[in-house]
Amino acid sequence: MANSYTWTFPTLERVATENGNSDVIKTINWVLEAVSDSDKDSEGNWLRAKRYGSVLVFYESGESFTPYNSITKDWCKNKVLSKLSARTAEDQEVVDGLTQEERNKKHEDELKAQLDAIITNQKTPTTLTGTPSGW
Repeated sequence: MANSYTWTFPTLERVATENGNSDVIKTINWVLEAVSDSDKDSEGNWLRAKRYGSVLVFYESGESFTPYNSITKDWCKNKVLSKLSARTAEDQEVVDGLTQEERNKKHEDELKAQLDAIITNQKTPTTLTGTPSGW
């Protein structure tokens, strides 16, 4: 089974001005979707799975500011993964010696593995639902 993955950012919430900067991103709403390249449901649709959420963006003192019209999808993805991997490290109290880029890659791989597992479960469910035929 092969899956393709797509990051989207449906909305970026921003404030008009902050600390002398205009159009400052405060929240990134994100979606990571996996679509099977080989498996379809009973109606002929490709199997899909999504993870989504929101992260708050804070600018640290001395951190360079990226103007709103210069924001890219890669910038958003890096901000999201940095926030998510930081949460994971805090939750697990992990100091792994990885660079932020390596941590982001590791976290993205974990998200993709979760989506892969959901699609696998759609193809071959481990939990079945229904009622007995005699009801």
